[in-house]
Amino acid sequence: MNFLKNLRSKMTLGSQKKSVRVLEDHLVEKGKIGTSKEQEKQQNEDQGEMSKIKNEQSEDDLAHIRRGYTTDSEDPKDVKILHSVVRIHWTDIVANTISLHNHYIWKIFMFGSTYCYFIAKMFQTYFLKSHGHLFAVITASMSDSFFLLNSVCVITIFFWKKLHLLFEKKSKLRLIFDGYVGLPFHTFYILAKLEKYIPNIHLVLMTSTFCRFYYIEEFFGKKSNDAGVKHWNYFVARYILRLVLLTHTLACMLFLVACPLDCTEPEGWTYAVNFKVDKSIWYLLSFFMAFINFANSGFNVFVPTNLAERLVITITMCIGFVLTTLILIGALSLDLVNRSYRLANMRIQLYAIRRHLKSIRMSRKDTDLILNYYRLFWKKKKGVKEAVAINILPLPLQMEISFDINYYLLQCSILFRNKPEPFLRTLSLNMKHEFFQPGEDIYVCNTIKNKMICVASGIIEVTSDEDYDSPIISFGKGSVLGEAALILSLPAKTTVRAANYCELQVLYKVDFIRIIHLYPEIFLQLRETVISRIEKFHLDEDRIQESSRFLTLNLYVSQKKHLSAIKRLKKRLLRERFDDLIPKNHHACDLYKYQENVKKMKGRYIFLSDTFPWILASRSFFMKIWQIIVFIDVITLGFTYPYFMAYHREFPEEFKTIANFIELIYYLDIYIILTTAIESKDYVAKTFSEILAIQLKSFRFYVELVSTIPFELIFYKVTTQIYVTIKLNRVLKSFRICTFFDKIEKKVLTHNILGIRLIKYFTYIVMVNYWFGILLYSSTCFTPSCTEPGWYRDHVETERKYKTYKPCSIYPTLMATYFGLTVLSTLGFNDIVPGNEIDLIILIWALY
Repeated sequence: MNFLKNLRSKMTLGSQKKSVRVLEDHLVEKGKIGTSKEQEKQQNEDQGEMSKIKNEQSEDDLAHIRRGYTTDSEDPKDVKILHSVVRIHWTDIVANTISLHNHYIWKIFMFGSTYCYFIAKMFQTYFLKSHGHLFAVITASMSDSFFLLNSVCVITIFFWKKLHLLFEKKSKLRLIFDGYVGLPFHTFYILAKLEKYIPNIHLVLMTSTFCRFYYIEEFFGKKSNDAGVKHWNYFVARYILRLVLLTHTLACMLFLVACPLDCTEPEGWTYAVNFKVDKSIWYLLSFFMAFINFANSGFNVFVPTNLAERLVITITMCIGFVLTTLILIGALSLDLVNRSYRLANMRIQLYAIRRHLKSIRMSRKDTDLILNYYRLFWKKKKGVKEAVAINILPLPLQMEISFDINYYLLQCSILFRNKPEPFLRTLSLNMKHEFFQPGEDIYVCNTIKNKMICVASGIIEVTSDEDYDSPIISFGKGSVLGEAALILSLPAKTTVRAANYCELQVLYKVDFIRIIHLYPEIFLQLRETVISRIEKFHLDEDRIQESSRFLTLNLYVSQKKHLSAIKRLKKRLLRERFDDLIPKNHHACDLYKYQENVKKMKGRYIFLSDTFPWILASRSFFMKIWQIIVFIDVITLGFTYPYFMAYHREFPEEFKTIANFIELIYYLDIYIILTTAIESKDYVAKTFSEILAIQLKSFRFYVELVSTIPFELIFYKVTTQIYVTIKLNRVLKSFRICTFFDKIEKKVLTHNILGIRLIKYFTYIVMVNYWFGILLYSSTCFTPSCTEPGWYRDHVETERKYKTYKPCSIYPTLMATYFGLTVLSTLGFNDIVPGNEIDLIILIWALY
């Protein structure tokens, strides 16, 4: 028998090491040839020995599992690994190469080259009025190469049947379209140098480029339907690409109307520019002209002068209305509604519950307990008790999803881990997901248990039978309790409760009985296993009590005796090993995942630790006050620092002391961030190393650091204005304003939040408009002598020309804020207009 067992081997082929069992050669030959009586007798003896080996192997499966191997795996001591190299066929190489055309990096290069080529070629043709620009040639060659290779891959997939299982086969019409788009028209046009003879052929070739943009729309369309991706990011990227492309095209059309291909100087709407400018400035002016009409803005710096220009502007305004009003505002509204719909329903329900409890004169303590339950329900589960949508799926798909969710937990159960997969699929379909608050009872002492629980997250604790309150031991994720309650009617010997927020997968005995009659053989196995385990545990308990090394410790202490003895026993059990007392066939510990007890701190507390660095509680009263202090500090800095930088170009002496105090709070805030406990759904980070590891993975923490570092000390020799400008990195911490309002909205679930939202959006509008006005003023008056031309300098000259009684230029803050508001609201009263290319760029960015 040992000879046959040692002959088993495992062959590993290639890099994947595919395991194949190798049977004994002499047994295989005897099994194939056996015709005589002696051979048949020998074969029967060998088969008997093999069946004995299999029986012994089934008994050792559980031992293999405890060592870290599955029931199907081999013990490394009994396995011989043979390595051999498999030759890779050329068809596999071709298939792997063709699969690259679906990779996202390939698509980024393909779409990017096409996008850049279209913009560069139109700028070269309509503004530079030349051909053969190097950037356009490079992007054209890259675009043609990518699309040619993509067409080759698509055609290969269409005609090679072996690849139909790996890739989607396209229709014949789509194949013709891919072949047309993949032809390198632009490369042929450049190599033949036809622009010298047939310049208008470029208009025909641009149609193929427009057809290639269909691939970009198709890519974003598929991403918008995929699950598990951030649809909002793809929508923003798609919208920006569309907006830039359409604005660029309309800018080229407007300039083409004002200056055809055979003209030298533009006319028409360009009459407002009465001086000679460069081609790049003409493109910027055309882009601005296209976008103010695209955004339906009131800036009438340029006006149409003929029918063609009016027609182009009319089309521009129609497209702009559809793109900015219907698509953008509609998508934003839908996204905001989807995000706040569930929270709004939760607020309505809590408001109704609160009024009902008040009407029936519920006590304040019970009211707070009920409302805290719903607050925790929203914080942890977002108001979702169960996945209702899964019920509309077909039963096999429901079973598959439930099996994937519960497979790990069922493997943690000794009772179910070796059972057939069809039974486990049916079992998992009847398991329910439940959550428990901290301190909520799961099993109550001396009551019949009616369910089996599997801990999916959180910690549960077993309480003492002396006072039913002191925790003896705690179990974490993966622990299974109450297996025997599914077969037998057993009372709970102690109370089990949730130490913190817990999520459990629960199998009730009623559901188990309803399905177990379909598997009578499995039921008999389960019942026999449970009874044998109970008998073994009684024998083990008697054996341990007889040979225990701590017989002097009385486990059954009286109520008058102090409970510290139980804690000392637990520490000794966790510290010392009792391998000589525990039988080898004792496998019950696989059911439990031991955890440290959760310390419950009553009352208001600030620190979670008594040693340096003291870890702060995230929900303490001190943290609430500190959040308010940081909010006021950021608001003060957001108004004062930009004001002194733009309008005074230095800090006054009386403000420097206040500035030092503001920056001191910034430094203290970094320390508090690194010493404040972080609460997540399943875990609480309470040590400095854990908090630091989490913060280093967060982008917000790096923004906090950059906004705190005094970069101006590196440039202390520069002028005062540059020194003050570098200190504006503190403004980056303004995102804490949004965080402050968001936290308030999420915490206030039982009251009306209309007032909070009014204050929130008013603060946003005022600060954004204030900062944008400062940006506009600094762009033209960064130095005491404002640049010429510029919007502020032009307005000052206009006031001097007309000798205004009370000129607005004496109030630069109000004037800049007013100009910023007219730009952001797209009103454009035309009393203040951009004066140079920097003003144009800022206005275009603001309109976007």
